[in-house]
Amino acid sequence: MPETIQDPKLVVRDILRDEWDNDAVPTELEERDIHTGWFDDGKGFPQIAVSNRNEDLSTVTDTGFTAIAGDGSGGVQDRTGTVLVTAFAGSRDEYDSRGIERLQAEDMGNEISRIIGRNQSPGEYLALAVGPREDLVDDEVSPTEYAVQFRIRYLWKKEPARD
Repeated sequence: MPETIQDPKLVVRDILRDEWDNDAVPTELEERDIHTGWFDDGKGFPQIAVSNRNEDLSTVTDTGFTAIAGDGSGGVQDRTGTVLVTAFAGSRDEYDSRGIERLQAEDMGNEISRIIGRNQSPGEYLALAVGPREDLVDDEVSPTEYAVQFRIRYLWKKEPARD
């Protein structure tokens, strides 16, 4: 097991890019439309942003360790975290037909859920799973904008550095 891991945002972004199926959505996304960070004004709609890594110990003990490495080099920690994946579909102004913006958001959400659900053990992760889904509707702008957001959960074992 690793002492450190690749940034989970990059792992999730790469999985989404590699497995995205444009046949599953009304409006296609290019690889660059799936990115880390927050909404990118330069890209427009639709786009997917992977952001907000949050990580902690999954089992809290007095020492923060769940075990000692077999070679006695130090403690092992079970770490758990989340990243946000937000599919920004936009408003009706981005589409030729009315109502496609809601369908785009729904279908992008379904595609994210499908892809992450099929990739539960990428690389050094013990687990990667789709967490809660939230429909985001911004009706304070005109026309109303639609998005779908997931908390993608991950779990990994942090082991001490080996010399």
